Amino acid sequence: LHVDEILSVAMELEEKQNRSLPTPRLNRFIKGLLEKRRPRQKKGRRLKVYYAVQTGICPIRIRLFCNQETNLEAPYRRYLEHNLIREFNLYGCSIAFELIGKPGRTKAFYTSQEK
Repeated sequence: LHVDEILSVAMELEEKQNRSLPTPRLNRFIKGLLEKRRPRQKKGRRLKVYYAVQTGICPIRIRLFCNQETNLEAPYRRYLEHNLIREFNLYGCSIAFELIGKPGRTKAFYTSQEK
């Protein structure tokens, strides 16, 4: 039944889900991703991220302070998610993004379960 292996993988996944990502490293990495592949323009404006911080675990929640909260399209969200998983060794973990826009500081949530 390989119960020992299953429990080992479950414990490893729990450790990953409870991990705290260092804010300076997270910000540098997201800035690098934005420079490497710029998001598409929407209504003449491009998503700009000013600051990123981890705000929770299970799923890992990343809050992005940006110019507008409605500009994170699904393909770009997946690009950010897959690269964060690879960089921080979060395989098997869900990542949820919360965007805080400048005008009125409104919020939008994006999770890995959206299609």
